[in-house]
Amino acid sequence: MNKTFNVINPEAFIKAFEDMNCGKTHSAQISSEDFEIRQEETQPLEGYEVPDGFPNCCEKHKEILRIGLERFAGFPNCCAGHKNLNNAMWFKKANYSYLPMKLVNTLSFTWHCIAKCLDNPNWYKEITDYIEYTKSSYGQFPHGYGSPLGAELYLYNLEKNIDAEEEIPVNKKAKLLSFIRKYSEPIEEVEQTDLNLLIGKYKEWLKIFPFELSFFSHLKPVFEKQMPILSGKGETNIYTRLTGFKIKSKKELISFLVATTLLIIKEINTRNLYRENLLNAGKGLEIEIVLAKRKIEIEALDKSDWEDRKGYIKLLKQWLKGEKQFLKEIRLLLNDSTSSINFVQDLINGMWALQKNDSNEPCIVNVREDKPDKETSVRYWFKNFFTARYKDASVTAEEEKGNGRIDLRVAHKLFGEKIIEFKGWWNQDKKYSTEQICSYLTDFENDGYIFMINHLKSKDISADYKELVTQPDANFIVDSWKEYKFENTDMVYFESKHKFGVKEKIIYHFIFNAFYSVAKEK
Repeated sequence: MNKTFNVINPEAFIKAFEDMNCGKTHSAQISSEDFEIRQEETQPLEGYEVPDGFPNCCEKHKEILRIGLERFAGFPNCCAGHKNLNNAMWFKKANYSYLPMKLVNTLSFTWHCIAKCLDNPNWYKEITDYIEYTKSSYGQFPHGYGSPLGAELYLYNLEKNIDAEEEIPVNKKAKLLSFIRKYSEPIEEVEQTDLNLLIGKYKEWLKIFPFELSFFSHLKPVFEKQMPILSGKGETNIYTRLTGFKIKSKKELISFLVATTLLIIKEINTRNLYRENLLNAGKGLEIEIVLAKRKIEIEALDKSDWEDRKGYIKLLKQWLKGEKQFLKEIRLLLNDSTSSINFVQDLINGMWALQKNDSNEPCIVNVREDKPDKETSVRYWFKNFFTARYKDASVTAEEEKGNGRIDLRVAHKLFGEKIIEFKGWWNQDKKYSTEQICSYLTDFENDGYIFMINHLKSKDISADYKELVTQPDANFIVDSWKEYKFENTDMVYFESKHKFGVKEKIIYHFIFNAFYSVAKEK
């Protein structure tokens, strides 16, 4: 059903859109005092046949027509609200002459709907949606000018006819009468909610919540796309195809925001990140927490609508204070252990040392001159490097595992086991590198490392290597490829995820350029 609006206060309509376009409001709204909803023609359900001589076909329809004519004759002096129409410049009685025929038509259409749908499995919704569709078709006067013309006559006569009809089962009759009578029940006063106020409150929460924290940042786009101002499950009318929702009150929205805040900080916090081995306990995160805490403290100083924000601001302040203390305690505990070990950085430091020594390292000469044991000599260089780097570690090369041999295994109490697979770009089996490294990883190793040696004199193999690793037969997890640039250098390394067994594994990839060149091969 397409609604036709008659704007009786154009100035209010224009101002509402100007305020929205200028950013003064979030949406354009006008009061129900400023417009009228015109009546709309309804359509009968399929199978309806107009009786011969309608509406003078029977005493029943004649009586309904008489009631409609009588009501129109007395309109608008029939009640206090409608009498106000006499003073409205936009009002013309002739525009409402449809009433007598509309009344008899809609009652006839509705009775056909009841007869057609009463035995259907979904009978109640089919009939009550049609009644709602018909009732709303009578339109709406601006606030202060009375109820929709004829709607109460439609409902009164429909109720009387259903109540008198003996062929309608008692239980179904009771449900239909109960539905119709609810229209005449006094409407409970509810808090009138300004839509712009609700939108503003939600945007304020988006601004205050510390999404700038690195472990919250991925959530911000999710919440920015939402506008949780509707309450409950929407109900769609079969005939109008319109879905009705209740709008949250300001109190309901604030309660929702407090509950959402609590849910987020319970699910994502430094304690959980630490337990999942996702927490870098360095000073960077501490600085993030301190900055977020200060931001909330500053926001709390704004006293406008302070009571509305009190719940979630207080909750965030307490939470940030606890997070800061937790990080401080964790950093103190780990200061002498894990904070001094970064395996990726140490591996890159080894690559830097190897390139720095250049041709003084036999393993580099082997690669450049295509001598035997190219891959093996690089592997054993790193075995010696990690043995010296981690005095308390167990570093083994070519350790047997199943049907294969682990190229390099570094085990330390502070980071568990790290397994590195060394491959030369010249190797025919290089495309199986990810499968090979994953076959060595148990449930106790989350990640593995591939060290690819580029023997080409003037070609950067990064793009070709990525294509190799991200093939479907490499069991690559879509969108998991990441590139990292080592601080203040041209050195890059990569990360990808693969699933060859029950669980996903993270693989870090390092390309060692034996000739230290990224110029493309001609």
